Amino acid sequence: MPAVEDFEDEVARSAAFGVHGFDPDEIGSRFADIFRNNSANNGLLLAQVDPKVVGELWDFAEQHPGEQLTLSLENRTINLPGRTTYPFHIDDVTRQRLLAGLDAVGETLEHADDIAAYEAHRPSFMPTTS
Repeated sequence: MPAVEDFEDEVARSAAFGVHGFDPDEIGSRFADIFRNNSANNGLLLAQVDPKVVGELWDFAEQHPGEQLTLSLENRTINLPGRTTYPFHIDDVTRQRLLAGLDAVGETLEHADDIAAYEAHRPSFMPTTS
């Protein structure tokens, strides 16, 4: 987690922490569906937490500059060292894709044999994939 002091101004700090889900101005409804989906397809985890938790994470960052937190995608938790564990929200499909290291194309390609078998039985005048 970057330290608050690492940013020259409020805009830079807000942008950096917002991408990681820690700025209260960027949590919740500000993550549009297309941004959430594109983020997941690019391997970026958006951990959505309650606004109260955001305040506690900011307090932690300000009081412990350079200290690391641990984020567990498997457990859907954010852990502060020697302190509290906070749950975060992520939908099941996105979570499974990230855990498997797949994007939507990679997930589709896991079914390449089934797709090829289907295409082999289609009439020749129909479009095919390649």
